[in-house]
Amino acid sequence: ISLDGGQTWVDATVSGKQWTYSDSRTLADGDYQYQVRIIDQAGNVGSVAHQTVTVDTTPPASHGSVVSYTDDKGERQGDFGANVATDDTAPVINGTLTQAVAKGDIVQVFRDGVLLGLATMTDATHWTYQDSGLADGKHSYFVRVMDLAGNYTDSDAFSVKVDTTIPTTVA
Repeated sequence: ISLDGGQTWVDATVSGKQWTYSDSRTLADGDYQYQVRIIDQAGNVGSVAHQTVTVDTTPPASHGSVVSYTDDKGERQGDFGANVATDDTAPVINGTLTQAVAKGDIVQVFRDGVLLGLATMTDATHWTYQDSGLADGKHSYFVRVMDLAGNYTDSDAFSVKVDTTIPTTVA
């Protein structure tokens, strides 16, 4: 294997028809070229295969926020902020991004630490997610913007309290 455009070559570990190589260098973000060739026992050199590897450890530039939820059930309907109780077990979660996501980036919505799915973008910097099946109690949402390399940014938590219990006090 060559790491310098074919100027020098290092033997890879071969087992049967498979080979491995561990690059021990500390690689900064960027593109790296690897070349590999086969040399038989007689010293004949086969063709060279090329592979570009991109190292990307930079999180996305866009950061998300959960800003409200939409309640369309019961007496109190509309958009509400965190910690305002709802009787809607299927609220729409609403949010924003600091800027449009880059090509290939995704916006994921989590409830109580579990991935629910992908947000629906309503324009370049606003998103929604239709949740469902919420049980009574407090639920914590956050949004994650993730790039193709798996780097991500997470929003702060946003709490929604669901209370579907009918009051027992008699008027």
